[in-house]
Amino acid sequence: MSNSMNPEFKIREVAERIRLTRESVGLTPEEMAEKCGVSVYEYLAYEGGAKDFSFSFIYKFANETGVEITDLMEGESPRINSFDITRKGEGLPIARRKGLSYLRLAPKFRNKIGEPFLVTIPYVDEKFRVPHPHTHEGQELDIVISGQLKVRVGDNVEVLNEGDSIYYDSSEPHDEWAVGGQECKFYAIVFGQNQQPTHAISHLEPVILPGVTNFDLANIEDPIADKFVDLETDEQGALTKITFKNEEEFNFGFDVVDGLAAKCPEKLL
Repeated sequence: MSNSMNPEFKIREVAERIRLTRESVGLTPEEMAEKCGVSVYEYLAYEGGAKDFSFSFIYKFANETGVEITDLMEGESPRINSFDITRKGEGLPIARRKGLSYLRLAPKFRNKIGEPFLVTIPYVDEKFRVPHPHTHEGQELDIVISGQLKVRVGDNVEVLNEGDSIYYDSSEPHDEWAVGGQECKFYAIVFGQNQQPTHAISHLEPVILPGVTNFDLANIEDPIADKFVDLETDEQGALTKITFKNEEEFNFGFDVVDGLAAKCPEKLL
Protein backbone atom coordinates (compact mmCIF):
# COMPACT_ATOMS: atom_id res chain seq x y z
CA MET A 1 0.00 0.00 0.00
CA SER A 2 1.46 3.37 -1.00
CA ASN A 3 1.67 6.22 1.50
CA SER A 4 -0.73 8.29 -0.61
CA MET A 5 -3.48 5.67 -0.13
CA ASN A 6 -2.76 4.98 3.54
CA PRO A 7 -5.36 6.55 5.89
CA GLU A 8 -2.89 6.67 8.76
CA PHE A 9 -0.39 8.53 6.58
CA LYS A 10 -3.07 11.00 5.44
CA ILE A 11 -4.04 11.74 9.03
CA ARG A 12 -0.40 12.31 9.96
CA GLU A 13 -0.02 14.69 6.99
CA VAL A 14 -2.95 16.79 8.19
CA ALA A 15 -1.69 16.67 11.77
CA GLU A 16 1.69 17.98 10.67
CA ARG A 17 0.06 20.87 8.79
CA ILE A 18 -1.95 21.69 11.91
CA ARG A 19 1.19 21.73 14.04
CA LEU A 20 3.08 23.95 11.59
CA THR A 21 0.12 26.32 11.27
CA ARG A 22 -0.20 26.64 15.06
CA GLU A 23 3.50 27.38 15.38
CA SER A 24 3.30 29.95 12.57
CA VAL A 25 0.76 32.00 14.53
CA GLY A 26 2.82 31.77 17.72
CA LEU A 27 0.39 29.82 19.92
CA THR A 28 1.15 27.01 22.34
CA PRO A 29 -0.85 23.75 22.25
CA GLU A 30 -2.55 24.86 25.49
CA GLU A 31 -3.57 28.23 23.97
CA MET A 32 -4.83 26.62 20.77
CA ALA A 33 -6.78 23.99 22.70
CA GLU A 34 -8.58 26.75 24.60
CA LYS A 35 -9.37 28.67 21.40
CA CYS A 36 -10.72 25.51 19.74
CA GLY A 37 -12.81 24.57 22.75
CA VAL A 38 -11.16 21.20 23.37
CA SER A 39 -9.09 19.76 26.19
CA VAL A 40 -5.31 19.81 25.92
CA TYR A 41 -5.40 15.99 25.78
CA GLU A 42 -7.73 16.09 22.79
CA TYR A 43 -5.77 18.83 21.02
CA LEU A 44 -2.50 16.93 21.39
CA ALA A 45 -4.22 13.82 20.02
CA TYR A 46 -5.28 15.80 16.93
CA GLU A 47 -1.87 17.38 16.43
CA GLY A 48 -0.12 14.07 17.02
CA GLY A 49 -2.22 12.26 14.43
CA ALA A 50 -3.74 9.93 17.04
CA LYS A 51 -7.35 11.04 16.50
CA ASP A 52 -9.47 11.72 13.42
CA PHE A 53 -10.38 15.37 13.00
CA SER A 54 -13.88 16.41 14.07
CA PHE A 55 -15.60 19.16 12.16
CA SER A 56 -15.85 21.52 15.11
CA PHE A 57 -12.10 21.27 15.66
CA ILE A 58 -11.18 21.88 12.00
CA TYR A 59 -13.71 24.71 11.69
CA LYS A 60 -12.52 26.52 14.82
CA PHE A 61 -8.83 25.90 14.09
CA ALA A 62 -9.18 27.30 10.56
CA ASN A 63 -11.00 30.40 11.79
CA GLU A 64 -8.54 31.02 14.64
CA THR A 65 -5.52 30.77 12.33
CA GLY A 66 -7.06 32.45 9.26
CA VAL A 67 -6.43 29.54 6.90
CA GLU A 68 -8.73 27.71 4.47
CA ILE A 69 -9.91 24.25 5.44
CA THR A 70 -8.60 22.99 2.10
CA ASP A 71 -5.12 24.13 3.10
CA LEU A 72 -5.33 22.00 6.23
CA MET A 73 -6.96 18.91 4.75
CA GLU A 74 -5.45 18.82 1.26
CA GLY A 75 -2.37 21.01 1.43
CA GLU A 76 -3.61 23.48 -1.17
CA SER A 77 -5.88 26.50 -1.37
CA PRO A 78 -9.09 26.80 -3.39
CA ARG A 79 -8.15 27.98 -6.87
CA ILE A 80 -11.29 29.32 -8.56
CA ASN A 81 -12.26 32.98 -8.24
CA SER A 82 -15.24 33.42 -10.61
CA PHE A 83 -17.34 30.24 -10.42
CA ASP A 84 -17.27 26.59 -9.30
CA ILE A 85 -19.62 24.03 -10.88
CA THR A 86 -20.44 20.81 -9.02
CA ARG A 87 -22.29 18.23 -11.11
CA LYS A 88 -24.99 16.03 -9.60
CA GLY A 89 -23.49 13.47 -7.22
CA GLU A 90 -19.97 14.91 -7.55
CA GLY A 91 -19.66 17.04 -4.41
CA LEU A 92 -16.53 16.63 -2.30
CA PRO A 93 -17.32 14.37 0.69
CA ILE A 94 -16.09 15.84 3.94
CA ALA A 95 -17.95 14.18 6.80
CA ARG A 96 -20.08 11.21 7.63
CA ARG A 97 -21.86 9.90 10.73
CA LYS A 98 -23.69 6.55 10.71
CA GLY A 99 -24.41 6.64 6.99
CA LEU A 100 -24.78 10.40 6.72
CA SER A 101 -23.59 11.87 3.42
CA TYR A 102 -22.17 15.38 3.41
CA LEU A 103 -20.92 16.93 0.16
CA ARG A 104 -19.17 20.27 -0.31
CA LEU A 105 -20.67 21.98 -3.36
CA ALA A 106 -18.06 24.70 -4.00
CA PRO A 107 -14.78 23.29 -2.67
CA LYS A 108 -12.52 25.19 -5.10
CA PHE A 109 -14.08 28.65 -4.95
CA ARG A 110 -11.75 31.14 -3.29
CA ASN A 111 -12.75 33.57 -0.50
CA LYS A 112 -16.30 32.30 -0.03
CA ILE A 113 -18.63 34.24 2.27
CA GLY A 114 -20.75 31.11 2.62
CA GLU A 115 -20.12 27.37 2.37
CA PRO A 116 -22.80 25.24 0.61
CA PHE A 117 -23.34 21.54 1.30
CA LEU A 118 -25.69 18.78 0.17
CA VAL A 119 -26.58 16.76 3.26
CA THR A 120 -28.34 13.40 3.43
CA ILE A 121 -29.47 12.29 6.90
CA PRO A 122 -30.61 8.67 7.28
CA TYR A 123 -33.87 8.00 9.10
CA VAL A 124 -33.53 6.72 12.67
CA ASP A 125 -36.53 6.08 14.93
CA GLU A 126 -36.61 8.95 17.43
CA LYS A 127 -36.79 6.42 20.29
CA PHE A 128 -33.28 5.29 19.43
CA ARG A 129 -31.84 8.57 18.26
CA VAL A 130 -29.03 10.20 20.26
CA PRO A 131 -29.36 14.02 20.21
CA HIS A 132 -26.36 15.98 18.88
CA PRO A 133 -26.93 19.64 19.82
CA HIS A 134 -24.11 21.85 18.56
CA THR A 135 -23.14 25.43 17.82
CA HIS A 136 -20.85 27.19 15.38
CA GLU A 137 -20.06 30.75 14.41
CA GLY A 138 -22.31 32.64 12.03
CA GLN A 139 -25.65 31.82 10.44
CA GLU A 140 -27.10 28.88 8.49
CA LEU A 141 -29.75 28.35 5.80
CA ASP A 142 -31.22 24.85 5.38
CA ILE A 143 -33.47 24.07 2.36
CA VAL A 144 -35.23 20.68 2.29
CA ILE A 145 -35.06 18.83 -1.05
CA SER A 146 -36.78 15.58 -0.09
CA GLY A 147 -38.14 13.88 3.01
CA GLN A 148 -38.86 15.62 6.30
CA LEU A 149 -36.36 17.42 8.50
CA LYS A 150 -36.93 18.05 12.18
CA VAL A 151 -34.94 21.02 13.42
CA ARG A 152 -34.30 22.23 16.95
CA VAL A 153 -32.95 25.75 17.40
CA GLY A 154 -32.66 26.70 21.06
CA ASP A 155 -35.97 25.67 22.65
CA ASN A 156 -37.88 25.75 19.35
CA VAL A 157 -38.65 22.61 17.33
CA GLU A 158 -40.04 22.66 13.78
CA VAL A 159 -40.71 20.03 11.10
CA LEU A 160 -39.75 21.06 7.55
CA ASN A 161 -41.13 19.43 4.40
CA GLU A 162 -39.89 19.42 0.81
CA GLY A 163 -39.38 23.01 -0.34
CA ASP A 164 -39.37 24.44 3.19
CA SER A 165 -36.37 26.34 4.50
CA ILE A 166 -35.07 27.71 7.78
CA TYR A 167 -32.52 30.46 8.40
CA TYR A 168 -31.10 30.78 11.90
CA ASP A 169 -28.35 32.01 14.15
CA SER A 170 -26.06 28.99 14.33
CA SER A 171 -24.46 30.16 17.58
CA GLU A 172 -27.74 28.93 19.13
CA PRO A 173 -27.62 25.22 20.08
CA HIS A 174 -29.25 23.39 17.18
CA ASP A 175 -29.83 19.88 15.90
CA GLU A 176 -31.35 18.30 12.77
CA TRP A 177 -32.67 14.79 12.11
CA ALA A 178 -34.81 12.96 9.55
CA VAL A 179 -38.42 12.06 10.42
CA GLY A 180 -41.36 10.57 8.54
CA GLY A 181 -39.83 7.15 8.01
CA GLN A 182 -37.33 8.07 5.28
CA GLU A 183 -34.02 9.80 4.79
CA CYS A 184 -33.92 13.56 4.32
CA LYS A 185 -31.87 15.50 1.80
CA PHE A 186 -31.29 19.22 2.22
CA TYR A 187 -28.97 22.00 1.20
CA ALA A 188 -27.11 23.60 4.10
CA ILE A 189 -25.42 26.95 3.45
CA VAL A 190 -23.25 28.14 6.33
CA PHE A 191 -22.29 31.81 6.58
CA GLY A 192 -19.46 32.88 8.88
CA GLN A 193 -19.11 36.15 10.72
CA ASN A 194 -16.78 38.91 9.47
CA GLN A 195 -17.01 37.35 5.99
CA GLN A 196 -14.58 34.65 7.06
CA PRO A 197 -14.85 31.49 4.94
CA THR A 198 -16.65 28.74 6.85
CA HIS A 199 -16.06 25.14 6.16
CA ALA A 200 -18.49 22.66 7.70
CA ILE A 201 -21.04 21.94 10.42
CA SER A 202 -19.85 20.77 13.80
CA HIS A 203 -22.36 17.98 14.36
CA LEU A 204 -21.29 16.15 11.22
CA GLU A 205 -18.20 14.31 12.31
CA PRO A 206 -15.69 12.73 12.06
CA VAL A 207 -14.11 14.41 9.02
CA ILE A 208 -13.53 12.15 6.02
CA LEU A 209 -10.32 12.92 4.17
CA PRO A 210 -10.90 13.09 0.39
CA GLY A 211 -10.24 9.68 -1.17
CA VAL A 212 -9.74 8.06 2.23
CA THR A 213 -11.97 5.66 4.11
CA ASN A 214 -12.29 6.46 7.80
CA PHE A 215 -13.79 4.24 10.47
CA ASP A 216 -15.96 5.44 13.34
CA LEU A 217 -14.37 3.27 16.01
CA ALA A 218 -17.20 3.96 18.42
CA ASN A 219 -19.61 2.20 16.06
CA ILE A 220 -17.50 -0.80 15.05
CA GLU A 221 -17.82 -3.95 17.10
CA ASP A 222 -14.57 -4.82 18.93
CA PRO A 223 -12.48 -1.87 17.64
CA ILE A 224 -8.84 -2.62 16.86
CA ALA A 225 -7.73 0.40 18.88
CA ASP A 226 -9.19 -1.01 22.12
CA LYS A 227 -6.13 -3.21 22.54
CA PHE A 228 -3.81 -0.21 22.58
CA VAL A 229 -5.83 2.88 23.54
CA ASP A 230 -8.18 3.74 26.39
CA LEU A 231 -10.41 6.77 25.83
CA GLU A 232 -12.27 8.83 28.41
CA THR A 233 -15.13 11.14 27.39
CA ASP A 234 -17.37 13.61 29.16
CA GLU A 235 -21.17 13.37 29.28
CA GLN A 236 -21.39 15.15 25.92
CA GLY A 237 -19.20 12.50 24.30
CA ALA A 238 -16.18 14.81 23.93
CA LEU A 239 -12.79 13.21 24.40
CA THR A 240 -11.12 14.23 27.67
CA LYS A 241 -8.23 11.81 27.99
CA ILE A 242 -6.22 9.29 25.97
CA THR A 243 -4.15 6.57 27.60
CA PHE A 244 -1.91 4.30 25.54
CA LYS A 245 -1.27 0.72 26.61
CA ASN A 246 0.55 -2.37 25.32
CA GLU A 247 2.86 -0.03 23.40
CA GLU A 248 5.69 -2.54 23.39
CA GLU A 249 3.47 -4.98 21.47
CA PHE A 250 2.18 -2.49 18.89
CA ASN A 251 3.10 -2.96 15.23
CA PHE A 252 1.34 -0.64 12.77
CA GLY A 253 1.59 -3.04 9.83
CA PHE A 254 0.22 -6.09 11.64
CA ASP A 255 -2.15 -4.44 14.11
CA VAL A 256 -3.67 -1.69 11.97
CA VAL A 257 -3.21 -2.45 8.25
CA ASP A 258 -3.65 -6.22 8.52
CA GLY A 259 -6.25 -5.79 11.25
CA LEU A 260 -8.44 -3.50 9.12
CA ALA A 261 -8.03 -5.79 6.12
CA ALA A 262 -9.26 -8.74 8.20
CA LYS A 263 -12.21 -6.82 9.72
CA CYS A 264 -13.29 -5.00 6.56
CA PRO A 265 -12.07 -7.04 3.55
CA GLU A 266 -14.41 -5.19 1.17
CA LYS A 267 -12.91 -1.77 1.97
CA LEU A 268 -10.16 -0.24 -0.19
CA LEU A 269 -7.56 1.71 1.82
